Amino acid sequence: MAPASFGRVRCPSSGRVFILRTLQSCSVSHSVETSRTVTVLSNGFPQSLSGSETDVSTSNENLSREERYVVRHTARVEPQGQENQSQNNNNGNNRNSLKLEEEVEKVRRAHEELVGSCERRERLERAARLRLQADCRRLHDLNRALKQQVELVSQGVRNESDSNAEALRKELQNREMLIAQLITQSIMLILYYV
Repeated sequence: MAPASFGRVRCPSSGRVFILRTLQSCSVSHSVETSRTVTVLSNGFPQSLSGSETDVSTSNENLSREERYVVRHTARVEPQGQENQSQNNNNGNNRNSLKLEEEVEKVRRAHEELVGSCERRERLERAARLRLQADCRRLHDLNRALKQQVELVSQGVRNESDSNAEALRKELQNREMLIAQLITQSIMLILYYV
């Protein structure tokens, strides 16, 4: 059986209340006070059904004034219109779900790109940190070697004569300047990479 919905219509002239039952293909109204039933088909033509369902007449003449009022004020139900409306609702729901799926896909792609860029950044930072640590170790080793050479030269200066002392002092000053430059460069490199 087709789904039905119920409504009430009050006839202004007689005050009678008609209960309307709307089916998918027709509208049916029942009088509260009589057993008379008015059926409005989807094509808009009323059928009057008296006590039995076999006595059917399709003219407005056999209807009472109240029943004609009900027929005029009963909304016509058009199955094609209902189908179109349900299709429109389904299309709207489909469009909304498609939009939602597109938004979810955009968010997923953006998340994947963000994760990829974060991983690349972490790899680059790790590589730069390792390079900086290797440079620092190399500069410390070089600095230690130069200090040892300076100590050897300074010991040799003490042991040699005064004539060679002047040349050795100059050499020592040059090496100390070189050591100071290397220390400055190593500090600058450390500050640059940190």
